[in-house]
Amino acid sequence: VSGTGGAVDAAFWWLRKVGDLLQHGGGAEGGKARRMAVVAAAIALCAGVVAHHREKRRREIEWPPTAPTSLRENMKVMSNRSRVPWIFLELCREVGPIFRFKFPIMKPFFICCDPAIQKIILTGDQEGGFKECEKIGRAMKRIELLSGGEPSIFTKMTRSEGVHGWQWARKGVAPAFSMVNLKQNMRVLHEQIDSFVTVLDHFASNGTVFDVSEWSMRFTMDFLCASMFHIEGGSMFVEDTNRGSSQTDGTSNKQVDEEALSLRLLRLFKLATIELFSKRLGNPFRQYLFWDREKRQALAAMDEIMKIALDILKGYRDTHSKEEIKEDIGIVGHLVRTPYPSEKARAADVVTFMLAGHDTTGYTVAWILTELSRNPDVQRKLQKELDQQNPKRLPWTIEMLRDTPYQDCVIKEAMRLWPVAAMGPTAREIDRDIPVGGGKVIPKGSFVSMNLFATFRSGIQDPDSFIPERWEKPSNPDAGRLEKMHIPFGAGKRVCVGQNLAYLELRMVVATMLQRFDFEQIGVETTDFHLTLKPAGSKLKASVRGKTK
Repeated sequence: VSGTGGAVDAAFWWLRKVGDLLQHGGGAEGGKARRMAVVAAAIALCAGVVAHHREKRRREIEWPPTAPTSLRENMKVMSNRSRVPWIFLELCREVGPIFRFKFPIMKPFFICCDPAIQKIILTGDQEGGFKECEKIGRAMKRIELLSGGEPSIFTKMTRSEGVHGWQWARKGVAPAFSMVNLKQNMRVLHEQIDSFVTVLDHFASNGTVFDVSEWSMRFTMDFLCASMFHIEGGSMFVEDTNRGSSQTDGTSNKQVDEEALSLRLLRLFKLATIELFSKRLGNPFRQYLFWDREKRQALAAMDEIMKIALDILKGYRDTHSKEEIKEDIGIVGHLVRTPYPSEKARAADVVTFMLAGHDTTGYTVAWILTELSRNPDVQRKLQKELDQQNPKRLPWTIEMLRDTPYQDCVIKEAMRLWPVAAMGPTAREIDRDIPVGGGKVIPKGSFVSMNLFATFRSGIQDPDSFIPERWEKPSNPDAGRLEKMHIPFGAGKRVCVGQNLAYLELRMVVATMLQRFDFEQIGVETTDFHLTLKPAGSKLKASVRGKTK
């Protein structure tokens, strides 16, 4: 299956083995052995035919180079959550921006770290008359386990049509993310940021070190629940070891004794995503391990997530009149108004927005605050800009944020250095030969993964350093490359539908936090990757600005 003639030799070996068994095998064991040999021979023969055809095709065109790692090594890497992004970066720098990566699938699998080729794959080639390449259906099936096997706006094929299609779902929810509608949702964002500030005030007054990933995720999940689905997440409270639960948002102790919805969702999504995007990538046979306890727990978590989504839709209908639903500009209002083939299909999109809405934004906030905490000069420069723009420290508005160019540079640089979607947009199936330079071609029918972690750290000066200033100088020799590579939300038709909300959320929370607090890193993070890239173990200390540390 590796694309060499070895599979052909294996096929003939198995055929000889079948002949021996048929000639000499006897009894029950012999019958079992013969059946096993026949099945194995059929598989090997098919693999041989495929390999022979591929080898013939390969002689006609030259493929990009193959990474010098074995299939076994590659499988081990894919389940190593702390090393996955770094391995691909090392291979990109060693082998080149496009290389073949051995993986246990029947089609050639390539890693692409070239922005120009990524653009062709994601957006098409108008001059050549080519459309964008499609997502890989089989890969989407694994993701659909999160939503009870139902296709979602994320997993549907781009060219699918009708109420079952992607375009229908996208058209139904896109207006909710317009800047006009987002402006009307600013009150909710301010309320959630105020809760975050209250928590950090508590930590600062007690000199408490906090896990920036945990609290950033709590904030984004609470905001998502309130803004998208009109429900309370309830996770912005601080545990008091002496008195039980100490509140920072005015809720009662009784309410917090039960697991808050946001905390419940965060726990369930963690169980599910580790199973699907780490453990199963490293072991393609894991899906058949029905006796594995952790796998069963993950599957139960996926079922519970889907049940929560269905309950959200039911609760919304029960508490809103038809007229209120008609006028609602939020996500859930658009979802309920949009025709779907079933309620489960609608709930699948609720699950998608819950996952995509909290995971990427939450960890981006964590990475930004982590980098600012270990780069005090950058932190002070950003605070100076924010103080000049908003000296009275009023609640930030969209209009005020338009005049904070250095903050935009800080956010872009953090997203370049630590792209939460480190493995890039979902892999694509190539529907034509794509020339990549040097006489080499990515062959039609291949699978291609666009690795953003390696892309963003290639082809520019000092790529592994946090330098926001690289984005503010048009004369920077890297300016052209930076502009081409900056696709943290994807590109083409499948660009993230919620990117306006994500950018607004990032700018608002960073501006507010940096005006109120100084941040210092106490515990150094390690990278953790399953679905998204996380600064695991990043411990920060917040100090109210103007007070002695």
